[in-house]
Amino acid sequence: MMDLACFKEQVMIDFTNERRCYKDWYNTVVGFVSKNLFKGIRNSTFDILIKRIKSTPAPVKTEMAERCQLFYGDRELLRLYFESMTTEDQTFLIKLVKEVVVPYKEAKLYFGEDLFKESANFASLQIECKDKFRIWTMFIKSEGLDYGFRSEDLAAKIKRLRVCFALPAFMQKAFADALLSDQEKEIQPFELPKTWLQYHTEVPIFQELPAISAMIQQGQLKLTLDDYINMASIKGFQKKLKLQTFPDGPAYFRAYLMANLLHGTPKHYPFTDLADTIQSIFLSPNFFETIIEAVVAPIQGVRKLNEMYLHPEALGQVFSILKYLPQGMWTSLDAIIQYAELNLFRIDPLDKYVLNQLSLDHNSPDHMAFTYGSYLQKQKIIRKRLITNAMLSAAAFGLLDLAYDKEEPDINYYDQSLQQDVNFSACRLTSLGAYVFQYKDGDTYHVPTHIERIHFELAPDSLKITVKGNMQIAVELLKNWTIPLNHDQLVFSSQKIIRNAKTTADLIKSIRQFIKSIQIPLPDYWKFEIMALLDRSKCIQQVTNLLVFKLSPDNQQLHRLFVQDAVLKNIILKAADYTIIVESSNLVVFTDRLAELGYLPHFSNNTALSQISFDAVKSNADERLASFDATFAS
Repeated sequence: MMDLACFKEQVMIDFTNERRCYKDWYNTVVGFVSKNLFKGIRNSTFDILIKRIKSTPAPVKTEMAERCQLFYGDRELLRLYFESMTTEDQTFLIKLVKEVVVPYKEAKLYFGEDLFKESANFASLQIECKDKFRIWTMFIKSEGLDYGFRSEDLAAKIKRLRVCFALPAFMQKAFADALLSDQEKEIQPFELPKTWLQYHTEVPIFQELPAISAMIQQGQLKLTLDDYINMASIKGFQKKLKLQTFPDGPAYFRAYLMANLLHGTPKHYPFTDLADTIQSIFLSPNFFETIIEAVVAPIQGVRKLNEMYLHPEALGQVFSILKYLPQGMWTSLDAIIQYAELNLFRIDPLDKYVLNQLSLDHNSPDHMAFTYGSYLQKQKIIRKRLITNAMLSAAAFGLLDLAYDKEEPDINYYDQSLQQDVNFSACRLTSLGAYVFQYKDGDTYHVPTHIERIHFELAPDSLKITVKGNMQIAVELLKNWTIPLNHDQLVFSSQKIIRNAKTTADLIKSIRQFIKSIQIPLPDYWKFEIMALLDRSKCIQQVTNLLVFKLSPDNQQLHRLFVQDAVLKNIILKAADYTIIVESSNLVVFTDRLAELGYLPHFSNNTALSQISFDAVKSNADERLASFDATFAS
């Protein structure tokens, strides 16, 4: 059943965004009421509309919208309106409802003739339907302004403006709710043909997610300056962990989807309850804008867009579909896409204003429609990718099993190019998926018993760790703190931890993460060694705000001043190799006293001590006179 609150909100959005056709939408309601005024329709909504139209015959835009809410939100009235149409118009209306957008070429083919008038006014900004097709004029969609090229015929004009037909969103959902059968509107399961390839996902996620989470938390997921995921690091994930891959698409696409959903979510340590972890990810009320690039792949150009044009909330809307999938039964991808188009509001992840900045590779079967179609056709293709990739994201986390029709032409098994669409044919909720999306109070999830979990054993008298389970994943889990020792052992490395820390606080934070990652108590020997490591981190301290000056080794008089002068003695520290140290707070006193004594210190930038040199001291009058002449010669 249609969500009435969302429907009413959509009516207001569509009226706000429409500048011209909203009056025709409303006049359709007035026309229906007028024609049926004396036909004895017994309907409370109809009575309310009569009263409002009579009381305010010239309503403002918001009043028109409210009356359309009443009319299009009433199934009985919509069905009566539908019955008043010709059979030909009824069929075309259903086509618009189901297909969302119908290019003019298809409409012309359906009706068997041109729908538009040949206008003598070449400067007209509008294309009008012939009188017999007048009902469809308010649903004409075109792009750009028509400046009236005098040499252009109607066919060229239609092509240039990418003319198509589409109902406003609120009307499309209302007609779907009123006119389509439950079987057409709801997701219907089917029996999977035995020849289809099945891809099972629930078991691998319990082995792989801890390692992926750990790698992300350890900073191995590299990001661009715009906070998008670096594809090279994703390929590194795939290569290191040998993650399971989708049968269709590049090997790293599954890891790419997972990393986008994990990026920016609260940190989940590897051995916490993974079912609850996954539930918190998918039921999150907020997704980052940058996730849009992954869930509309292979659409290109998203990274160049301003975040204000990205709508990640559309992803949450699509994930809600999983609440209604029949448990344990297969559902086709086409049925899921159709359900979303007929029932869900506001699932466009990108503003229509930026669609012309995007592109789709020529390998995609939708390339021609995306490149040359209207913005409505582009939006439909993007929604299809969003829905498909959202389901693939759920499968990546073990929530859906997938099935592949080997005869389907749009599936390219193990194609390594991300420029092509990644597809599947059908899906089925796993027990984990049912727990995440169809949870009821009291439900518990039982992890499959045959899953090989990773366990660690800490030596009581050394810093060695014995690994039980997948050693490769264990290495990645503890990469920030250990180094491999042999085929099933790691050793805790203080050197590795110290290199990744700058302060004692960093060490404590890192060790705390290590303890949470292994999820077992530390033996006393480990506690002693870790505290010894912390104690050693407090033995050497940097002193900042110091200035180091080097003295000329030949100037004995200067050396005596630093030993004998009462002011200088109190503000300097002597060091080896003719160097002295002065705190920054004493710099003014230091330079003033040197000035009184006739010395100017030279301040150099980033000069190494070994690189500092001095001119020889000129001890006799002739040398100094010659030096003066050389220095001040004009």
